[in-house]
Amino acid sequence: MKLFSSLTSPRFRRVVLIVVIPLLVVLMMAWLFGAFHAKVATQPVKMAPTASTVNAPLVAVRLVTVPQTEACSGKVMPVHEADVAAQIMEKVVEVKVKAGQEVKKGEVLIRLDDTVLKSRLQQTEAALAASAAAREEAKTNLGRERQLLDSKVSSQSEFDHAETVYKTTEANWQGADKAVKEAQTTLNFATILSPIDGTVIDKQVEVGDMAKPGQILVTIYDRMQVIANVRESLIGRLKEGQPIGVKIDRLGLSCQATVSEIVSEGDPVARTFPVKVVGECHPEVRKGMYAKVLVPLDPEKLLVIPESAVVHVGQLDMVDVNLGGRLERRTVQLGRTLTLDKREVVQVLAGLAEGDQVADHAAASSERKAAHD
Repeated sequence: MKLFSSLTSPRFRRVVLIVVIPLLVVLMMAWLFGAFHAKVATQPVKMAPTASTVNAPLVAVRLVTVPQTEACSGKVMPVHEADVAAQIMEKVVEVKVKAGQEVKKGEVLIRLDDTVLKSRLQQTEAALAASAAAREEAKTNLGRERQLLDSKVSSQSEFDHAETVYKTTEANWQGADKAVKEAQTTLNFATILSPIDGTVIDKQVEVGDMAKPGQILVTIYDRMQVIANVRESLIGRLKEGQPIGVKIDRLGLSCQATVSEIVSEGDPVARTFPVKVVGECHPEVRKGMYAKVLVPLDPEKLLVIPESAVVHVGQLDMVDVNLGGRLERRTVQLGRTLTLDKREVVQVLAGLAEGDQVADHAAASSERKAAHD
């Protein structure tokens, strides 16, 4: 009775709850994780050797040298960007360009209302003609007074007066000529010309808008470049004029470019230096796009086999290895996939050695299909 009373006591039940239940939880977790099941073999699985009756070409495991690069993030920016602004306040009467349009230096971009400016030019030209006529008349009179003075017919005061009149008309003519040039220059401001050969990024006005002095009307760039931030440890691998790869993922574009400039001052926090890269620009490349500059690294040696030689059995990657005329199926550990000589190959990390021969099943299938046809 005393033993039964001990087994049913609250204290005994608490001990059971504290000890037995956690033990059951641990055993259940171990069962779920496969502690009580047979382990998968960690060594490469070798199938029983089979006679090489399969008509499959054999390919050798190759050791190849693959160039390596590190992608440095950058953005597409114009090499030269010109903001074309208005010099006068006039109404826009014609817009001859749109975003994305290519233009030549000196090509008309926008025209402003020049009615008042042309009238002003005509007035200054008329004033110039009148002052020129007055100057010629005063010059003639001055010459006549000089002859009369030399002949003692005219007095010195009359000559001085004629000379003063000539100098006045000369000053008036110079002022009128300057006014004509200013009016012509102001009239030229009504026709907005492209300062460079390039492509229009954007226009800021439409017909009917009032242009104000200093207002940006059109923005033009000549060509694009990629400005990338390169790690300090990689700067020594680059030099100006060096060919370099560029990728723009948004367009699926890979191209060759040239390092145009390595900025000598870097970011002391990020430990990077800006590098500028230029090249032939794809028509769809736009300012601000994300790009990658591929900085060359030391080449890497890799063991590779054709991807078509790999046989997938469940989650295992396997190959058929030639052993003295017989094929042995063996598990391998694979790495990344590459394209060499226009063919997909895969890196072998473990399971094969250089010179081993494996069966190329895809090539065998192609040969059998060709023979059947």
